[in-house]
Amino acid sequence: MYNSGQILFYTLLAFMFLVFKMLTSGRKDPVTFIMMFYFFFGFGPVINYLSGSPIYFGIVEENIEGASLIMLLGIASLGIPFIFFPGKKLSYHSELNERHKWLALYPVLWMSIIFGGIRLMIILPFRFTGATKVDMVNFALPQLHYIYLLLEFYFLSFYFNVVGDKKLTRLYWINVAIYTAYCVVIGERDFIFPLLAIFVMRTIMGKKQSIFKFIMVGVGLVGVATAMFIFRDSTQEGKNPLVDILNQGSILFINTYCLKIFEDGHQFFNGWTYINSLSNLLPSFLYKTDHNTLSWFKDLYAPNSDSGYGFSLDAEGYINFGYKGVIGFFLALSMYWKILLRNFEKNEFFKYLTFFSTCFVMYSLRNDSLALFKGTFYAIIIYAAINSLSFIIALWNKDIKNDRI
Repeated sequence: MYNSGQILFYTLLAFMFLVFKMLTSGRKDPVTFIMMFYFFFGFGPVINYLSGSPIYFGIVEENIEGASLIMLLGIASLGIPFIFFPGKKLSYHSELNERHKWLALYPVLWMSIIFGGIRLMIILPFRFTGATKVDMVNFALPQLHYIYLLLEFYFLSFYFNVVGDKKLTRLYWINVAIYTAYCVVIGERDFIFPLLAIFVMRTIMGKKQSIFKFIMVGVGLVGVATAMFIFRDSTQEGKNPLVDILNQGSILFINTYCLKIFEDGHQFFNGWTYINSLSNLLPSFLYKTDHNTLSWFKDLYAPNSDSGYGFSLDAEGYINFGYKGVIGFFLALSMYWKILLRNFEKNEFFKYLTFFSTCFVMYSLRNDSLALFKGTFYAIIIYAAINSLSFIIALWNKDIKNDRI
């Protein structure tokens, strides 16, 4: 075992930052839950390694120490601004004098319900015949499968915007139910992230707060996330369920292999991957490239493989500027969260973006900046489109009423 003492020190220190965040401002904002998710899926395999339990194939054991330091720096950099400068507890109350009417959400949610319901009815019989996820996706308009999953991230982020409208709230929860059922039937785990965001927000907004309740919330979050991965790997047999659960995180695998690549002489990107991610927000006629860190990693690790391996935000920080790149990126991410939370009660846009970021940052921890930036950019576009359409519908309805008068 390679330098287990140092690895244990990094693990305990990361856990201490999580505890400090929980005690200082843990029940005030979603960042603590994101840190918990990060710790569990980052250090889970590390805990297995330290206990002498099996870890999955691909982890470079001699680099676990360096990978643990990367994850520690990410967790600490995300949490420190909130530990030393905690904000106030989030509230439903808005400073707006009149609540915005989201009329365009009616047709949007109805279309989502109808589309999801039709796809669910199409694939449901295949589930009982033992069809695989790939078979079911390819059978019914496969090109729309991932578009539907991504759009649900945006539609469900209007959680706060439907509050106070009984009809919209009813449609919202029907859409949640159909989306969840579709993902469960087809074996797609992405549904867990919006559900976790709903769970986190309802917990934070609760009137009564206690350390015990917060701990139970954390246990619930880990339990739901674990159940997601167990469902995904239901065809695999594990001798020890706890070991299998802790081994579900892929962040350690990515980090250890990236360390190996750069130890072998690969040059740092010096910010190029971030420039590429931001440039990809431009129209395709101005900037177009198929390069991303996921394909870069796959080409180095298993170029002939048909499947990808994901990536991680902390590994991307490292391949650009080394350890200081991890600190810089997660400090920037922390500042982004500070802006969201400071404006949460002032603007319905920030309520929407806070909810979206809660689920999408958790999702992107095992992805890269391209996914995070582009997903957030599209979230803003979706909000602007539905907001504008709601305004147009409101004017249209007003003109009709005036004509009738």
